[in-house]
Amino acid sequence: MVTGDHPLTALAIARDLDIGDGPGHVLTGQELAGEAKPRLRSALDTVTVFARVTPAQKLELVEVAQQAGHFVAVTGDGVNDAPALRRANVGIAMGRGGTDVAREASDLVLSDDNFATIVNGIEEGRVAYHNIRNVIYLLIAAGIAEVTTLGLAVVVGLPLPMLRRSCCGSTSSPTASSTSRSPSSAATATCSARRRAGQTSRCSTG
Repeated sequence: MVTGDHPLTALAIARDLDIGDGPGHVLTGQELAGEAKPRLRSALDTVTVFARVTPAQKLELVEVAQQAGHFVAVTGDGVNDAPALRRANVGIAMGRGGTDVAREASDLVLSDDNFATIVNGIEEGRVAYHNIRNVIYLLIAAGIAEVTTLGLAVVVGLPLPMLRRSCCGSTSSPTASSTSRSPSSAATATCSARRRAGQTSRCSTG
């Protein structure tokens, strides 16, 4: 917790939140003044409450946490929180009690000023992210399977699968249909042709 309030006030709130139970967990802005970044990075591992800090010190704490590899989210409602809100990975401002400057500098705005909404939003976001990732994996797997099948068919020399055949290939030609007639029909047609030609040979159509 980083605040500009008095150390005793900040410690009382920290005790209610169960993030600090003694003066050893509190560090003031006056004590932070002039500290090198390595000292600040070590302080982030042991100190849970920063009180009486200036806007510049809030911004510096955010930068030190990011350099340490943390994904930093900052909540704030005042003008003095705007630099840290803008620099954080995710800036969250209060919608009701927050200032216009804080809302403009933030990425998210809590319309009900309830921190529990942040938790619910994170849960919903993770579910949506998980679903989108599964759909992408499915599309990639299906695409790879289709490309692999078509590629193997081309290499081996087989007909291309999953492609519609032309309409001409599915219909039989007149020659093919004429040759597929029964033997008796073919014999009858031959005899009729001979009679029209005037041949005297006898025809039998068994």
